[in-house]
Amino acid sequence: MTITAKYAGRCSACGRVVQVGERIEWTLGSRVVQHTNCRASLASATSQQQPSAETAVTATVRIQYNTSVFTQAGWRPVVIEAQATPIRAVPPAFRVIRTLLINDEKPYIWMSRTGAARQSFNGLSIAARELHKVLNGSSCRVLTDAARVDEVTQ
Repeated sequence: MTITAKYAGRCSACGRVVQVGERIEWTLGSRVVQHTNCRASLASATSQQQPSAETAVTATVRIQYNTSVFTQAGWRPVVIEAQATPIRAVPPAFRVIRTLLINDEKPYIWMSRTGAARQSFNGLSIAARELHKVLNGSSCRVLTDAARVDEVTQ
């Protein structure tokens, strides 16, 4: 739907800034916006260059990033490896669709960085917390492309 921007943002099609008061395309329940001019040019470019929108949505990558968990001993850093879908190219961003590893181990209930009980945490709840998290490309590292993820996760 076409609306007037109430907040500044960034166009998902061209990457330029959306100013307050500009006419934009917006979908209810979504944070993605586009300039009204970009919508038409994006639709024609997409239909000519890409095979289908479904291909772009289903492509996944394996990423690695740092986060923190709360233990009895306080906040502790952990490394997460996850399967994610790219949600935009400029600037790059990814949405986590599955947590694969926490500190190089599959998530399970009683996890600990050192084996000490006071540094334990529930890995399954951390994996659930990370689900649907959106990460900027600068805060994570892409480990593999879509074809390799399917081999590794099976």
